Amino acid sequence: MTRVTLGAGAAVLTVLAVVVLVEDVRDWLFALLLVGVAALIAVRGVPAGIDLHEDELVLRDYLLTTRIRRVQVVSVERFPAIDWRSVGGVPRETLMWAFVRRAAMITAPTDSDRAHARSIIEDWLHDGEERQHRSSDEATS
Repeated sequence: MTRVTLGAGAAVLTVLAVVVLVEDVRDWLFALLLVGVAALIAVRGVPAGIDLHEDELVLRDYLLTTRIRRVQVVSVERFPAIDWRSVGGVPRETLMWAFVRRAAMITAPTDSDRAHARSIIEDWLHDGEERQHRSSDEATS
């Protein structure tokens, strides 16, 4: 539902930009700003989310994409924050803005949405731990 709302919002902003231009061509800068925001929403906001790959977690947010290897993830207990360690062992925290509830959002993620997303990530983490234990057991056999 959120992706549909974001896509519809981008379309509405684009239409509004055209209306602004038709009404007064001198407002081209404002129309350009509206089209820019619509493009940001369409290109970055709609696909925002978490992709779980074999050994890395990819966070796509409105402005940045962060890739975190599974072995670097320390905890998702504070989700939508993901605690992890850099290659050098420095503690890091990445906040997944797509899962943060903001008052101005029409279709904000619910507690249930966040709990479901967190449980999927936890399952992915535990699956990696089991696979790592199996391969180390096989290596010692």
